[in-house]
Amino acid sequence: MSDINKLIQDLTLREKISLMSGFNSWYTNKIDRLGIPSIKMSDGPNGVRGDSNSGKSSACFPCAISIGSTWDMDLINQLGIALGEEAKVKDVDVLLEQLLKK
Repeated sequence: MSDINKLIQDLTLREKISLMSGFNSWYTNKIDRLGIPSIKMSDGPNGVRGDSNSGKSSACFPCAISIGSTWDMDLINQLGIALGEEAKVKDVDVLLEQLLKK
């Protein structure tokens, strides 16, 4: 059994439910007894908003439908890299993003 499957099996129903909701607007609940940390999330499609504690402003990219309408996969890739870099600077673990498929 993989570690993740064991971890999921070891979670109580209450703990599983708590992971589906946030501790607050930006962080997930942590499960200390299993070593599951709280992770930070942020909106992302047009810039990493963050929790306003980083002291850094956010980029403002066009909405996903506008980017997708360019059909420019190199541009879309560059946007993804820029969002990832911005998330890293703001200590964001999970970027809530819409995916554009080929």
